[in-house]
Amino acid sequence: MERNVFFVWELLLYVGLMSGDLFPLFWSGYTDVMKYMAIVSCLLFALVRRHRGKAARKNACGMWTPLHAALLYAVCADFFLLFTDAAACGILLFCGVQFGYAMRLHQLQGAKSGAGKQPWAAGAVGIALAAVVLLLLWDKNYKTLQGNPMFLPALAALYVIYSMIHLIRAGRWMRICAQNVPERGVRYVQSCLLFCTILLLLLCDIHVALCQLQHHLPAANESLFWGILSAWGRAAGPAMWLFYLPSQICVVLQIDDFSDQTV
Repeated sequence: MERNVFFVWELLLYVGLMSGDLFPLFWSGYTDVMKYMAIVSCLLFALVRRHRGKAARKNACGMWTPLHAALLYAVCADFFLLFTDAAACGILLFCGVQFGYAMRLHQLQGAKSGAGKQPWAAGAVGIALAAVVLLLLWDKNYKTLQGNPMFLPALAALYVIYSMIHLIRAGRWMRICAQNVPERGVRYVQSCLLFCTILLLLLCDIHVALCQLQHHLPAANESLFWGILSAWGRAAGPAMWLFYLPSQICVVLQIDDFSDQTV
């Protein structure tokens, strides 16, 4: 029942925020709030589902998992990206999101031996990232640093490389599970969901980059290529959340009543 309510709620928010991006005259001022509510709802629902699964088994391994940590990092990162000018802080926190996915992959790969049960590493990375974010926010030179035209692109490039590494590793593990009959079942499904999560988030990041670069592209009338890229850049704003929210739904789908079998 809770899952159906959650999906209906997320669908309503998804339709609302996409409508707001496509037709800003009707939803101006509310779109960012709906976006943030959608991500916070994912975290809250994941906590509820985890609590239900944990309470049903004596061998449950705690409320927080790397996927919960990844959702928490996403909530914090989206706050900076949606409501502040501290884009660097948001990118740093999304590195924590990717680390949570890496820990999740480690859990799936080590499920037989019990490896990766504790999400201490994801928590430690979160503390370190939070410290860096606070230092950036309190640093008097932060605005000067963020104003450097090379700072954000360099930080974003490092994040994309980090994401690509995890996407390739998740894809390889998904292929191994598909070829190995004993690995079929819950672990294979969750491996596919993890791969889809990282892929959808990377597609979102590509459109974030296009949205930021569209003002620096050559004139659309210079060539067909630049014309297509310019048109793509104008559509990149709505496309970001077209991919981003489904990626977080995929995270939630990995956290269910049976999550203690692989987490």
